[in-house]
Amino acid sequence: MTIIVNGALGRMGQQVCRILAESGDTAVKVDKAGGESVFSSLAEYTGPADAVIDFSNHAGAKELADYCVSRKLPLVAATTGYTPEELALLEQAAETVPVFQSFNMSIGVALLARLVKQAAAVFGGADAGRICKIGASGRGVRSRKKRSREALEERDRHPRHPHGQHRRRARSDHRNSERDGHA
Repeated sequence: MTIIVNGALGRMGQQVCRILAESGDTAVKVDKAGGESVFSSLAEYTGPADAVIDFSNHAGAKELADYCVSRKLPLVAATTGYTPEELALLEQAAETVPVFQSFNMSIGVALLARLVKQAAAVFGGADAGRICKIGASGRGVRSRKKRSREALEERDRHPRHPHGQHRRRARSDHRNSERDGHA
């Protein structure tokens, strides 16, 4: 496989390039710093590719999303610091190409290359239409909107009183009725 590694000169980008090389795959290195055998922007590379792994900077979200959509490449977006507007760009891209976005890639980086291969095989010709997100806890792959809606529904089903006052009131009422001989 040929994987474009955006942010290839950073700590995580270097690790991904190393893992790809060890597995016999090709890493196309892209980093704004440029250098020998390193493209300084995504637009400079027009050769073959199977996916993009991004460990660059959140400010490049538009260029990244546009590039992946125009080339129909799956994207693993592992950059931190996205603004809501930048996340919206990734969500929009996910309507066209598979997008996996996570803020925490510290666990399982060694498996990243294999996951990209599996994702490319699974999503080939599939309707992407959904962006996957995993938070720092590593739990769940539900969209933020769905989690928020579920949390609100749960809150409405089980209303709470601040500081458990409903429990204190109930105990107090029970004690008063016992004291007054009504229990």
